[in-house]
Amino acid sequence: PMGREIRIQLWGIDGPEKDKRKGIEAAEAAADLMPEEVLVEEHGYDKYQRLLAILHTADGGTIQELLLSNGLVWVSDRYCNQQQLCDRWREVQRSAKKNRLGLWREWDAAIVGISDADTVTAKSADGGHAEKIRLWGIDAPETQQRMGPEATQALTRMIRGPITVEGYGYDKYWRLLAVLHTPERVSLQDQLISQGWVWVYEEY
Repeated sequence: PMGREIRIQLWGIDGPEKDKRKGIEAAEAAADLMPEEVLVEEHGYDKYQRLLAILHTADGGTIQELLLSNGLVWVSDRYCNQQQLCDRWREVQRSAKKNRLGLWREWDAAIVGISDADTVTAKSADGGHAEKIRLWGIDAPETQQRMGPEATQALTRMIRGPITVEGYGYDKYWRLLAVLHTPERVSLQDQLISQGWVWVYEEY
């Protein structure tokens, strides 16, 4: 007889929601990669009462590694807390990034809004929806803080046309973390740091 259905959250990884860029594509690709049978290794429940689990495949691998290797998800630094296992998964993730797979593909966009010197809104050149982007690796003064408006204006002056987005996953506010490149392949982060408008965000 068929058992009851259980909603499972894959332990130790995270991925884009369906309303985010690449969300639907990632979900469909993940469904195509999913085998008919897996071995479920339980890790408790989350606050939504979803079973947290590692799914093992018949060949000795895991669904998590399979998705990471295709660039469809990323390792959750917040919840992946088994060092040896998570370090192995991060190596898989680094390989997917290096090979520009899945989420790690670069895409061209136009900046359609600037919140401050480290947060912008971009719309992909292929006509996709607008995406809130947090400039990866830096921090900047808020617009209401000292030098905040000047830093924001400096970023505005640097954006003179289309930019290339190099994504690095999402933060807890579901903003895309990314390095933004000019057509000359100069990163906006590098320019902002060299001119003293922002600082390196040591935590990230």
